[in-house]
Amino acid sequence: MARCKGTTRKGTECRLNAMKGSDYCAVHLTQDPAAPSGREAIEDLEGRLSQTAKTALGFAILAGIVLRALIKK
Repeated sequence: MARCKGTTRKGTECRLNAMKGSDYCAVHLTQDPAAPSGREAIEDLEGRLSQTAKTALGFAILAGIVLRALIKK
């Protein structure tokens, strides 16, 4: 398996293995110049999700927001 081409915060080479189909690990994926922007990634994901999955995801997000509000009280 190939090593990640990313750079750590200290400026050293990453020692993790690259993800399948990428030259970067999950930690340094944002350093990949070929990676889509956050907005592009979200739009791509939305295009691939079924309506049922979108509804389930929406409920999960809503539940997280409600739980966070209840925990803060």
